Amino acid sequence: MEEASILFVLLSAITGAIISQIFTKLRNRTATLFWERSYQRLATSEVDPHWGNLKVLYNGYEQKHLSFISIQVSNNSNRDLENIKLRIDCIGNSWITLSRGYYAQNGTPLFLTDEYSSLLENQVADSLNRTMSHREYKIPVLNRDTSIAFDLLISSTDNDKPIIEASCIHKSVKMKFAEPRQKILNEDLVTSSLIGIFITILTATAFIVWENFLSVSTIVILITIISLSATLIGAITIKTYKFLLKLF
Repeated sequence: MEEASILFVLLSAITGAIISQIFTKLRNRTATLFWERSYQRLATSEVDPHWGNLKVLYNGYEQKHLSFISIQVSNNSNRDLENIKLRIDCIGNSWITLSRGYYAQNGTPLFLTDEYSSLLENQVADSLNRTMSHREYKIPVLNRDTSIAFDLLISSTDNDKPIIEASCIHKSVKMKFAEPRQKILNEDLVTSSLIGIFITILTATAFIVWENFLSVSTIVILITIISLSATLIGAITIKTYKFLLKLF
């Protein structure tokens, strides 16, 4: 009996240690920031045989092509993040003429890093292209379920769509581009549908097993209702999972 008690205590201690390690890894794992962008063509300078010479000016200077790009970065992880340095690069024959960053929820402005501000102040002609081809912002804090946004005015020497990339420097944060996808309750529509279908199959199986407790007509009605609501049920399931995950 005493040996059984000792064995129980040992097993409890080992189990507790394993669970503790799992929770620690969940808390300290790398957080992923998802970013997305939208593009809007503004104006182009050109010589047209019918309309004549069309010029686009910005602050009195002629621009070949102007575009407006918006970027949104979302923290959908279960962690609040601090002291992130975010970099936005404009690749190719384009440069960032003007930019601003802010918290999407309340409009509080974000500021350039001290290093980049110093670079702007001390720039010379040969470093102008290198300076204007990117921006570096400091993010003091980015809480879970919040977003930051950036508006960019892009000048280009051609009519091609500007290429914009975003990255961050932080030991436990990585960034991933989020392809535009349809959503329901702010959750991915396809993923919600698949989870909803899976839940529908499980529910239908359970109803068939319990057919002795329910009439056939009741089972058919319930399965029909669940099937029609499968995508919504899937989205709610995802939100519930994320909520439970944030508790740890």
